[in-house]
Amino acid sequence: MMNFDSAFIAGSPTGIRRTRRRCLCMGSAQFEDGAKVRVRSSVIMYHIPSKRGEEVDAKGLEGEVQKTTLERDGIPLTLNRPVLVKFTKPRFSGHFAEDELEPL
Repeated sequence: MMNFDSAFIAGSPTGIRRTRRRCLCMGSAQFEDGAKVRVRSSVIMYHIPSKRGEEVDAKGLEGEVQKTTLERDGIPLTLNRPVLVKFTKPRFSGHFAEDELEPL
């Protein structure tokens, strides 16, 4: 569910000066930077350096949260996959949604 806030201007072609989106479902900070996590759902990735071009299912891989991006410059963001996770074996990083991960 999304909540939209808009500021309207008279005389502009669209009538909208600025639109900010706020996603109510992503407001939690369930995964802090440095937390250990496991991928709990099937996520197919193609960018793993040791298996370039092959599809790899990340389900079951364990890694560490590098960064969770929920806002920028005080403005809430609506990213599809805001949690950046770094894996050691195989060595790569990937972006995930909060519901694709579980804490360890």
